Amino acid sequence: MTEAPFSFSFLKGSQSDTIELTGLLIINHIEPIYTYFKDVLTFSKKIELKINAVAIDLTFLQLLLSLKKEYLYKNIDFIIQLSLPDDQQQLLVNAGFDNRFFN
Repeated sequence: MTEAPFSFSFLKGSQSDTIELTGLLIINHIEPIYTYFKDVLTFSKKIELKINAVAIDLTFLQLLLSLKKEYLYKNIDFIIQLSLPDDQQQLLVNAGFDNRFFN
């Protein structure tokens, strides 16, 4: 069995939870990424996502923004800290995804 090209860590807190994601967060791996979120998110307290990605794509962005929308609908803080290579960060800015989406 080959190792997944991405990883997760989950830090449970009393007031908020933190999920750290690293690696290739792209369509080829979206199903296990979605399943992980479905298994750990409770939509009951603040969540902070710390993402240090080698690559992301629109599928992963759609997943993030749909999760953020659900948390905001429930008036719960949802914070995204996104760290990408400079070229990918610039692509996001050029596509209209500036910092207001990710902090």
